[in-house]
Amino acid sequence: MKVKLELDQELDKEMIILKTKTQSSEIKEIVAYIEQRSTPLVGKKQDKNYRIAINDFVNFYSSQKKVFGHTKDQEYIISYRLYELEEQLPHSFVRISNTEIINLDYVQHFQLSKSGLILIRLSNGHMTSSSKRYLKKVKERLL
Repeated sequence: MKVKLELDQELDKEMIILKTKTQSSEIKEIVAYIEQRSTPLVGKKQDKNYRIAINDFVNFYSSQKKVFGHTKDQEYIISYRLYELEEQLPHSFVRISNTEIINLDYVQHFQLSKSGLILIRLSNGHMTSSSKRYLKKVKERLL
C-alpha cells in the first residue's frame, strides 16, 4: 500500500481522503480507526459542559430549535445543528429524518412497517422510524 500526505492550506477543516481501487477489510479498519480518533463533542447538561466521545452517542435529534444527543443513559444539549453534525460524524451515523441522526452501532433491530417505513429500535430503548425521504440512504448504509 502506498501512503502519500498532501498539505493544503486552503482547507477550512482537516480532511482525510483515501483513494483505493477496491474496499478491503484493511481499508475499513483504517477508516474506523480514524473515525474513532476524532475529537469528542461537547454536550451541555444542567449548565455544565461535558466532553463525550462521539461513538458514545446513540442518536441526535432536534426539538424546539435545539439539538439533543442521547448516550445510553444521558441526554445532552449539543451546540451544533443536525446538518453540521452530519458532516463531521463517523460513517456509523446515518440521518433517518429531518430531525434525527442515529448511530447504527446501537441499533437493536429494524422492522418494516406496512406503510413502507423502517421502524428502528435503539439499544437505549428508544423507538424511532426512518422517513421515506431518507429510506434509500439508510438502506445503502446498511448494505
